[in-house]
Amino acid sequence: MRFLLCAFLVGCGSGSARVPGDGDSDDEDTEDQVGDDDDDDTAPIGPCEGEGEAVVDVGVGGRYLFDAFEEGESLSLVEGDGGQLGFDLEFLTTGLDTREGISTVIQLTFEDDPTDINVAMLFLQCDEPTGWAGVWAVLADDRQADAASGAMAGMAVNLTVVLTDASPESASMELDLFVQ
Repeated sequence: MRFLLCAFLVGCGSGSARVPGDGDSDDEDTEDQVGDDDDDDTAPIGPCEGEGEAVVDVGVGGRYLFDAFEEGESLSLVEGDGGQLGFDLEFLTTGLDTREGISTVIQLTFEDDPTDINVAMLFLQCDEPTGWAGVWAVLADDRQADAASGAMAGMAVNLTVVLTDASPESASMELDLFVQ
C-alpha cells in the first residue's frame, strides 16, 4: 500500500459564497465586506453541527449543482497544477460535524495493481444540513506514465471514501467506476 498526502484546497467555512472586488471600477466592495449580506441574497457559509445519519456522496458539479456518481460511471483523469494526474472528487455530506476538521481517506483500487491511498484533513463548507468539499486525489508516481499515455483508459477502479468527524462519527461510500 502506498500512502500519498495530498494538498487539498477547500473552503474553510468562513466568509461568504460571494466574492467582492471582481476588478470592475464601479465595484464598491472592500475586503472588510466579505460575508456582509446587506446588499444581496447570498447566505454566509460556515461550519455546521451535522444532525441525523452520517452520509457521504461522491460526485462532481460543484456545491449547488452536485451530481453524485453511480456504479459503472466514468471517472475523468485531470492534470493538477504540478503536472501530476489524478481525479477531481467532491463530497456532499449530512450528519457530520464540520465545526472541526474531517479526517478523510480516499482509496483507489485498480484492476491491475495494489491500492493508492490519499489521506487528508478537510474543512467542509456547510449550509445546514449539508457539508461540501472539493478535492484532488493524485495518482501514485508509478501510475503517472500509464495515465499520461492513455493506458489506464477504461480500467476498472474501486473508489472507497471514508470521512470521520471529531466525535468520531463516520460516513463512507464505495463505488466501482471506470477511468476515462
